[in-house]
Amino acid sequence: MIDFLRTAVMSPHIVDFALVIIAFEVVLLAQAAAARGRLSLSQLGGQVAAGVCLMLALRAVLAGSDPLWVGFFLALSFPAHLWDVRRRLTSSR
Repeated sequence: MIDFLRTAVMSPHIVDFALVIIAFEVVLLAQAAAARGRLSLSQLGGQVAAGVCLMLALRAVLAGSDPLWVGFFLALSFPAHLWDVRRRLTSSR
């Protein structure tokens, strides 16, 4: 059992699974937002984009990809994070 968990956690496919769950969650949130008219996808965009980029960097590490891919996804997550922080700061005023 422990070997199975170790193999599953160290596989890049665990990140694929998590990305599918996140995509499903975004679709459900978009549907709920459309029904209620409360939340726009632009409010989730930066947060989801930053998280997805970090998960892709993790996937690149687990897959043994070139370190440039890891750096690329990490660098890509920073502007998405800044977008999310800016949105949060401007909406709190």
